[in-house]
Amino acid sequence: MVTQEVYLLHGSIHINLLYARPGESQEEIEEVVRATNIHDFIRQLPHGYETIVGERGYLLIDGEKHRITLARVILKNSRILVLDKATSHLNSESEALTARRR
Repeated sequence: MVTQEVYLLHGSIHINLLYARPGESQEEIEEVVRATNIHDFIRQLPHGYETIVGERGYLLIDGEKHRITLARVILKNSRILVLDKATSHLNSESEALTARRR
């Protein structure tokens, strides 16, 4: 489930993504992150996937937190996915890209 209020762990982006599927390969993670349109942003960060996001992701803006959370839930590969206004903080272009990939 992805709600409008997302929660990230105080740790790296990589750790937050692995929370869904520990042991997942970097290639699979990057494929999903590209699908949620956040890969280029992560690669531009000084520490890339190892960048610390802070408690509840406070170092990121809402749209970035939501894209990381969407990537995490896609990695989880659950049979049922509930989105409760999960894309409300994305800009219209990113929201349209995310909707097409679902």
